[in-house]
Amino acid sequence: MVVKSLWADIQEYGAESGLIVTISSLSPGAEKVCTARNYPIPQANRETLKQWVNVMRTPYKGVFTAE
Repeated sequence: MVVKSLWADIQEYGAESGLIVTISSLSPGAEKVCTARNYPIPQANRETLKQWVNVMRTPYKGVFTAE
């Protein structure tokens, strides 16, 4: 439900993509929906968050999510 709602908001506001941030991960069903429908919705899971926090602890470093 979250994936479909976020996709609807992306469409409504003309955004290029959205981002789901979670301390766990998307359900297998949600990942299948994103893949099958080619939704521009990457996810940041627990490991990604840990990496971001470690980078932000370093002076003059930032976080860039695009791949």
